[in-house]
Amino acid sequence: MKKKIIFILWFVFAVLLIGFLFVGRSARQNAAGEEVKINIEGNNSLIFLDEKNIARILKQYGIVKGVETKKIDLAHVEHMLEKNPWIRHAKIYFDNDNNPCVSIEESEPIARVFALDGNSFYIDSACRKLPLRENVVTRVPVVTSFTSSNSKLSVPDSLLLRSVRNVSNFIVKDTFWNAFVGQVNITPDKNFEVVPIVGDAIVKIGNSDSLVAKFNRLYSFYKGSLLKTGFGKYETIDVRYNNQVVATLKGGAKAQAKDTTTLKAIAAIRGLPQNTVAEESNKTIKRP
Repeated sequence: MKKKIIFILWFVFAVLLIGFLFVGRSARQNAAGEEVKINIEGNNSLIFLDEKNIARILKQYGIVKGVETKKIDLAHVEHMLEKNPWIRHAKIYFDNDNNPCVSIEESEPIARVFALDGNSFYIDSACRKLPLRENVVTRVPVVTSFTSSNSKLSVPDSLLLRSVRNVSNFIVKDTFWNAFVGQVNITPDKNFEVVPIVGDAIVKIGNSDSLVAKFNRLYSFYKGSLLKTGFGKYETIDVRYNNQVVATLKGGAKAQAKDTTTLKAIAAIRGLPQNTVAEESNKTIKRP
């Protein structure tokens, strides 16, 4: 009998202990945190988002200092945050002290696009249209003569915007071309022309295909010809065609650099044996 009583007492004690632990854990989970922690990830030179902007949005959905965890639908708030075009991804969680923690990945523009109607907008690498922010300017390629500024684009306009994204993304990822290109123009036939910061020549690159090869040809032409003759000699430089550069002199005469000229120039720039040039012509040239 004594053993039975002892067993019952231990059993009751264990149940009570588990109950206290459960209540304590539940209380800790629902305890109010002392601050809202916000972390914004992205290019530090951009100020399209800041903590005050995010805190203001969070407040609309009840995430403030002292909020209880059980009162917050985290998935819903994340979804609402990501409706902001400048927020690429949002993650919300509570730390060990029950402080709401908000991690924001900022959308980073790769081009500012000007439409034919005079309106403009940014696009990011996912081809999302981003609105302008007052008093905020960032150094990205400027693209002119886009066909529409409508929020919903037609199929042809969407395809053209993807081409804009491809050209702009290529430029901003290369420090040399990002510094070299002043503007990208869309021609009436939906091709692209590059306006360099240096010189007067317009560079015709055609569509957004084979950009590595086209810009390799352009780079070799600059290194092999323009540095000798000067940047003001040519009116247009055409790199649209395989293994050649066609440059129009001011006044109308044409100078053409074909296969071996262009490829040998690449070899000379990179210090490569001539028999390796054909293999290297479609790879990105490493610039100093």
